[in-house]
Amino acid sequence: MLQNERVARKKFALFYICNTSFFRKIHSYPRFSHTI
Repeated sequence: MLQNERVARKKFALFYICNTSFFRKIHSYPRFSHTI
């Protein structure tokens, strides 16, 4: 069960990092954010 928790944490960390970087890109481009 410990290995499954580690894998889940890694997946969640990657997902969180991808989301934060994506939102930062949107915030850096206001015109792009208005289109979405």
